[in-house]
Amino acid sequence: MGTGTFASSYEGYAILISLISGLLLLRIDAPSYQDDGHKTEKKAAQALGWFNVVLGGTAFLAKVIFSSF
Repeated sequence: MGTGTFASSYEGYAILISLISGLLLLRIDAPSYQDDGHKTEKKAAQALGWFNVVLGGTAFLAKVIFSSF
């Protein structure tokens, strides 16, 4: 019946959502906080944005590397 491997069909969506949300945080939220003078919120948006971009990029690379094995 099955091939004996486990595959999640949602991992591609999770990677895409992580990358898009990180880019939106960096491109929209952080500059809007800077314009309003909210330094702490700007730093938090930048940190979370970069975290999401790095997480999405790492997950994408892992998916590409491990899908070849």
